[in-house]
Parts: sequence; C-alpha cells; structure tokens
Amino acid sequence: MIGKLTPRLVTYAWILSVCLASVVGCVLVGTGRASSIAMAVLVGCTTLRVAAPWLVRRIASGDPLYLYFPIMLVAVTLRVIWDTGVAGLQFAAALVLICSILLSGFAGRLLARKRNVLLLLAILACAILIIGWYASFPGLRQKNAVGGAVFYLLLLSGIVFLRDRFWLSAYLLSSAAVVVAIFDMRSIVIVCAIIVFAMYHPLGKSPRILFLAVVVMILGTIIVVSVMQTGAFDKYLQAYNSHFQRGLESGRDVIWPMVLDQASAAPYFGLGFDAGKFSFRDEEMSAHNQYLEILVQQGGVGVLLVALLLTIIANKASISIRDEFCRQRFSGVFCGIVYANNFEVQLFQNLFYIGLVQWLLIALTLYGEMPRTLGTRASSGGNSGA
Repeated sequence: MIGKLTPRLVTYAWILSVCLASVVGCVLVGTGRASSIAMAVLVGCTTLRVAAPWLVRRIASGDPLYLYFPIMLVAVTLRVIWDTGVAGLQFAAALVLICSILLSGFAGRLLARKRNVLLLLAILACAILIIGWYASFPGLRQKNAVGGAVFYLLLLSGIVFLRDRFWLSAYLLSSAAVVVAIFDMRSIVIVCAIIVFAMYHPLGKSPRILFLAVVVMILGTIIVVSVMQTGAFDKYLQAYNSHFQRGLESGRDVIWPMVLDQASAAPYFGLGFDAGKFSFRDEEMSAHNQYLEILVQQGGVGVLLVALLLTIIANKASISIRDEFCRQRFSGVFCGIVYANNFEVQLFQNLFYIGLVQWLLIALTLYGEMPRTLGTRASSGGNSGA
C-alpha cells in the first residue's frame, strides 16, 4: 500500500499512530495549539495517504458516510470565514482526521485474521505511559480526563485481541473497575453497561434501534440533570464519596441549564465556535456535554448535522456487518461512546485526544468484521457463556 510496507504493517502503524497521538494530546494538553498540531501530524502521517484513494472511491460510489464529510467541511469553512476563530479551524481539522480514521478503518479487516501480541502490548504501553506521566505530574491534568484516555486505550486493546464476547466483557469490566478505582471515572460504568448489554441482548443486533434508544437516554439525562439539585443523591453514596473525598455534584446540573439558557439566544445557528465557556467554582468550564456544546456554538442546525453523521454510521453498520457478534460489538462500542459524550466533550473538541481513540474504536468495529467461521465460533462461544 505505501512503499514496500505490507497492508498489515500499514494497519498496525495507523493504529499505533492514533494511540501515540492520544498520548501526546493528553500529556501536552496544556500547550494548546502545539498539542493539536502534534496530534494532527501523527494521525495524518499514516491515515491521509491511505484514506485519500478510499475517499475518491467511496464518494464515487455514493456512500453517504463519506459524502457527508466534504459537505460538512465546506459548511464549517464558510462558518469560520463568517465567524473567524482558532476554535473553528480546530473543528475543521478534527473533521479531516475523523474522516481519515473512518476511511482507514477498512484496513482493520486485517486484524480479524490474525492476533498480534506486539500490537496488544504497544497499545497497553500507551496506557501505561499516560498513567506513569500522571503519577509523576498529578497536578497537570484532571484525573478523570486522564482516566478517560486510559480506559479507551484499554478498551481498544481488548477489541484488537479478544474475539469472544465473554472474555471481552470480563476484560472490559476489569479495566473499568481499575479506571474507576484509580481515576474516579464514574461515567465509565454506564459505558461498560451499554457495551455488555449490547453484546448479550438481542437489541444489540440492531445498531439503529439501540442508537435510537441511546438518543432517548441522552435527552432524558439532560432533562433530569438540568432540573435536579446539586448533590441530591450524595447521601446514597457516602462510602464512595468518603473514598474519593468528593460528592456526586459535578456541576453539570448547574452548567447545563446555563448552556441551554445561552443557546436560546441563537437557537438556529449558535453563537460561534468560541462560545460555550461558563464560570463555575471560580473556573472557566466547557458545557461538559458534546451535544450541548455544539448547540450553543452552532445551534440546532449543528446538532442536527452531528445527529445525521451518527445516524448514517448506525445505519451503515446495520446494513454492512453480517456477523452477529461483530454487529453486537459495534452496537455496544458505538452507542457507549455516543452516550459517554453526553458527559464530556470528546468526539470533536476539548478532549479530542480521547476522541481520536473513540473514532478509532468506531472504525475498527465498523469494518473489522471477523471471517464467517471465526465469527460464528465466537458468537456461539459467547452465547454459551451467557
């Protein structure tokens, strides 16, 4: 594919470059533009050259997923010209990287044919690097942001190596337990529950239906959190709070109403990419919700465009993934990531170093379908495990 490199080596290089970019983004997050540039270069080196030929082919075939990105990029560019700002340029760059990762996901089919211990260890090493960095410099990054990067790298290592739903579920739950214990990432528990549910429940066989259910969950969560009082459930979590020396209150029940109020000033096209900063506890914070952040920045039109992208992906998976286990695995990973961004801003902005790994997981589970014989064996093995 590239020079004398075999397709398998290109695939491994692509996966590791995204993982390394995630590590760099996490470690250098305080450097702002330098971090974004380093991430883009690392991802671009192994994705853009692979993705460009695929993009032409997929657009020529009328694939709606890849028709979406050029149109969206033009729309974002026009918005940046209209409302100039670095944040808009970073959003446009994120779209290019997302498109290249999804296109390179075709190469992920190679992973289904043969396990590679070195690839597994390399991904785990990236997670260990982040943990080591945080242990050495704990004051440079909030622990839940670091924990998110570690969790999704651990999830990635399980996806590329484990082919049985029982062992993948056990590995996922074990990884989540470690991340929650060390980094206090409570939302990870919900993500894990969605993934395990999808892999065992018949609903996971339909990515479109499960995605619709998650959309309803997102809307319900926003409504409930926006009207509840801070710390209302603390008394039910006394032991947990004592261990981590914190309460349930994350500030979202304060910030989300502020976001909705600000978004009402420009409900259709938003207030621009640089909007969406809120003062809380003497800090300037984001919306802590990817969808509400886009709502305040780009209005209802922006939210609909994001919903369209996610809907196209769910629909594509429902049509193209034939193996039962692979379809349920995709449904869980995709819907878990979609719901996780109801609490953080990862898929396109802010914690995009986590978003890179999330898009990599979506790409690999969307295109990394196992051979029919292996998939059938894994599926039957998982069913017996249930």
